[in-house]
Amino acid sequence: MSLEDKIKYNLWYLWFKRTREEQLNKEFLVIFGNEEDYFDALKDLVHSLVYDAKDSVTLKDKKPSINEYSYKTPWCDIYKINTEYRFKSLEDTNKNREKNIILFVNETYEDFFNDLKSLNTPMLYTDIDKDGINYYFDIINNLKNGYTPISNLTKSRYEYYFYIDEFPEIMYFLKNLYFSKIENFLFYNIFHNTPISSNIEYLIKDTAYLQTDKTDPLILIETDFNLLKDNLILTSRLAIVLYRLVTLDLKANPTQIGIFYRDSLSLKSETINLKNSIFIKLPPYMKKTFRGYDLTNKPKTEDEIRVEIAKKLLKYKIDEKIIFKATKVSKEMLLKY
Repeated sequence: MSLEDKIKYNLWYLWFKRTREEQLNKEFLVIFGNEEDYFDALKDLVHSLVYDAKDSVTLKDKKPSINEYSYKTPWCDIYKINTEYRFKSLEDTNKNREKNIILFVNETYEDFFNDLKSLNTPMLYTDIDKDGINYYFDIINNLKNGYTPISNLTKSRYEYYFYIDEFPEIMYFLKNLYFSKIENFLFYNIFHNTPISSNIEYLIKDTAYLQTDKTDPLILIETDFNLLKDNLILTSRLAIVLYRLVTLDLKANPTQIGIFYRDSLSLKSETINLKNSIFIKLPPYMKKTFRGYDLTNKPKTEDEIRVEIAKKLLKYKIDEKIIFKATKVSKEMLLKY
């Protein structure tokens, strides 16, 4: 089992375990699946999770409440979400909720992520088409049999892969040129089977990624990121995708996003012409003139300033520990800058 799979297993295991023990999870569990029949199987799963956890006497007068779009038990409810039944009815439920919530999403729509954000709750997601229904029943059976979650797992970049949530720290990474962290986040959401990747048309709407008849937008996104990583040039179209991905605001318009970057990076987008560039070679399918941000011209970040101070102090042979504590600089940051 890979590290990614282990972390995923633990997240689901602990969510089910807290539910079974009548504890409230901070996250909703969101399960994506294309087949409507999965909803019946998931209702059985919730029934097993709740009613098999207590003896029949405890719950004999607490029958589940069932309709076409929901299955409600004493401490865990599941709802089916699609274009017909959206999130609005859940907003009041979430304000003072006392139950754990599972959302089965078998159809998304343009306002889907905005509706999701309106619930103001972290979302832990999975894909039933990929995992299979037995994956979840196996976890519950392990709970019943007293198995424990996988131990000795360290903090990992995979942890946030299974959440649908805003990630404003990505903008911090961009300001401070931490490209590996941006790359992990961007490429996982774009190229893996995630809720975002299945809604890619909303992510790239009204961008220059759609102004080509030949090249796959995903290839262009990857090319744009390499340009950012290697040459500190952020194309306006990649800036739009990053913003929408980070904020989950897939309806944000380019003007609104441009203002955000102007305020965040203290830079305005400009026309960048690489037709005659000796040092930057672009693939033939990418236009040599485009709108973007030249990050080599951006003001120094707080991290860059602190590293400069630390380097100057090190020349005076002051104890490293004192310098690192005073400037809040690590050895890794010194190597980076």
